[in-house]
Amino acid sequence: MAEVQSVVVRLDDDEQMFLGRDNVGGDRRVSRHQATLKNIGGGIIILTQLGTNKSILVRDGREMVMAKNSENVVVHNDILHLHQSKECGVKLKIVMNREPEDTPHAEAQIKRQQVSFSPLSSMVWRLSTVNRSHGLDNTGCVSILQLLEIPPKSILFADYMIDELWLQSAFPYLKSSSSCPTVTLWLDQKSGGTMRVPQHWNVKGLQGLTRFGCHHSKLIIAGYPTGMRIIIHTANLLYGDINCKTQGIWWQDFPFGKYECESGFGHDLIDYISKCDSECWVLRELRKVNFSNSTVDLVPSVPGRHSGKNITKYGHMRLRQVVKNDSVVSNTTILQCSSLGSLTAGWMSEFCTSLATPQKNVKMVWPTVDEVRRSLEGYNAGACIPGTASNVDKLESLIGPFYKWGGTPREHAAPHIKTYTSICELSGIAAWSCLTSANLSGAAWGRLEKKGSQLYIMHYELGVVRKKSHRRPEAIFSLPQGPPGVVIPADAPLALAGSIADPHIGVPLPFKVPPTPYNKASDLPWKCDQPCAQPDAFGFHGPTGVSLYGIPQDS
Repeated sequence: MAEVQSVVVRLDDDEQMFLGRDNVGGDRRVSRHQATLKNIGGGIIILTQLGTNKSILVRDGREMVMAKNSENVVVHNDILHLHQSKECGVKLKIVMNREPEDTPHAEAQIKRQQVSFSPLSSMVWRLSTVNRSHGLDNTGCVSILQLLEIPPKSILFADYMIDELWLQSAFPYLKSSSSCPTVTLWLDQKSGGTMRVPQHWNVKGLQGLTRFGCHHSKLIIAGYPTGMRIIIHTANLLYGDINCKTQGIWWQDFPFGKYECESGFGHDLIDYISKCDSECWVLRELRKVNFSNSTVDLVPSVPGRHSGKNITKYGHMRLRQVVKNDSVVSNTTILQCSSLGSLTAGWMSEFCTSLATPQKNVKMVWPTVDEVRRSLEGYNAGACIPGTASNVDKLESLIGPFYKWGGTPREHAAPHIKTYTSICELSGIAAWSCLTSANLSGAAWGRLEKKGSQLYIMHYELGVVRKKSHRRPEAIFSLPQGPPGVVIPADAPLALAGSIADPHIGVPLPFKVPPTPYNKASDLPWKCDQPCAQPDAFGFHGPTGVSLYGIPQDS
C-alpha cells in the first residue's frame, strides 16, 4: 500500500502545479506529468488528469476514477492516488493553504451561514445518485439529500407525490420549527390524502384542468440568509424514486440583490409560482433575488387555455420559442420519458414543429420488458412507467421502432427522468437539451386549438432548457465522453467544462448515444397493462404494488 504524502497547495489565480513522478516520486506506472492542479479563480482548485495512467480521487470515502483529460474540483483533505491501483503508485493528501475552520453541525443557523451562493453552482444538470447499496456507478451524480443537507430557514417542496414520513426521515430538521420555521408542500390534490405533518407545515393540494389534469411539477425552493437555492428535478418525494430510479436534477444558487426581471428565468419562475399560489411566501422572497446569472431557460406548463402573447409562455409553444434559434434541422432529437399519452398524428406533427425537428429525425428511448424486469425494483418499477399497450403501439406506428434504455453502467436504475435533446449523432454536439417533469402527452405539453391560436394544457409541469447559445459563441455544447453522469464539477465556473482547453458542456444522458435500436427478434417495448411471461428477481410477473422498501432513508 502506498504511503500518504501531503501536497500543500498554494496557488495564485491562474497558477498551476504539476503532479507526477518528476516531483512526487513513483515508478513508471506514474507519468512524469500525470495531473495538474490549477487555481481558476475564486479559490477553486481544479484537478486535471493528463496521463493515460488513470488516477483515483477519494473524498469522504467515495471514489472517482480520473481518466485522461477528466477534471474535478479538489478540496482540503482529498486523497489522490496517482495510479488506478491503490496498492502501488503515489498517494497524495491535498492540503489547502488555509485549513477550513471547524464548524459545529448541530446548530442549523450556523450551518446556514456556511452556504456560499455561487451564481453558477450547476452548469447543465446531473443524474441522481442511486443508493450505494445497489452497487451502481454514481460518478458525477448528485442527490437531493446532498443539496438540502444544510437546513434552510424556509423551504417549498412542490411535487406530484410526497411521502411526508419519508421526507421527515430524510431531513430531520424539517420536524422542528426552530430549525426550519417555514415548510410548504404543494402536491397533486388527488395524491395527497390525509398527511401526518408537524404543525408548522403548510400543505396545499393543486389540481390540473379537468379530472385528467394534475400537478406534476417537481420543484424545491430553499431560502437561506444570503440567497435561494432553486432545484428542478424529476423525482417524486418517495423512497423508491430517490434511491432506486434514474432521475435528473438541475439546481442553481441565486444571491439576494437588485431585482431586475422584466424577462428571463426569474420572471418566468415568479409567473409560474403565482399561477400555483398567488399568496405564497415564496413570491415575496423571489422578488429580492438577483437572477441575472441564470444558466437555463424555464419551460413551464400551466393548466388552462392560453392565447395571444400568453401562447408562447407555456408548454411546447414555450419550448418552441426557447429553442428556435439554436436548433439544427439535420439533427436528431432524442425523446426519453417515463409515460406516454394517447397521441395522434396531428399532435406529433405539432410537437415536432416545436422541437424544430422533422418527424423522421425523432427517436424514442423506451425501456424493453427485459430492462424493466432486470431493474432494481423488478416489474414494480414498471408501475412508474405507465405506457399502456394502446399508447405504446400508437406512438410506434407514428415514429417507428423504439430504442433501448440500457447499455450504460446505470441501466438497472429504471427511468423516471424525462429528457428531450437535439443532437448531431456523428459529432456528439448538442444544440439544446431539456430536463423536465413533462412526459410525452398533450396534457403535459399542450394541444393547439382554434387553428393554432390557442394552447390547451391540463397539467402543471416544469422543466429547464440548456442550449449552446447560453455559452460564448466559440464554445461547444456537447455530450460528455465516458460514463453517463461524468459532467462538470458542481462548483466550477461556466467557462469550465470538459476541459479548460476545449470547454465543452456535458449533457449527462443516461442512455447510449446514438441510442441502441431494439432487436426485432427479442426486444419488446414495456407495456404496463400486459402480464409478463418471465418472472423478475422477486418472482413477480408484473407490477404488484407490493412495497420493496420501508420509509427510512438509507445512509
